[in-house]
Amino acid sequence: MQNVIQTAKEDGNHGTYGITHVVLKEGLPIGHLSIAGIPTVLAWMHTERANHHDCRTVWDFYENKLREVSNSIIVPCMTTSPFYKHMERAGFIEMKNMAVFMKGL
Repeated sequence: MQNVIQTAKEDGNHGTYGITHVVLKEGLPIGHLSIAGIPTVLAWMHTERANHHDCRTVWDFYENKLREVSNSIIVPCMTTSPFYKHMERAGFIEMKNMAVFMKGL
């Protein structure tokens, strides 16, 4: 695993998050996959009906629940969301230059 991370750094450090599978070619790492390696949380709270306490309760619930199975989580957040301005203060690191894509299977 460390070899993959080092190879990624040497290749421009494009991001090595939650590695679950290493892609090898002729015995050398050429990539990695993170298949459900980091839990993703998608949440919606009503803008007017939910208050700060409600949101904090939900936030604490999913963090505590996921702490049982992971040491990291990904929470996509729209820049137009009222939560966006609070994310870094809550300990999240914005993954700059990264977009989130979704595809139905």
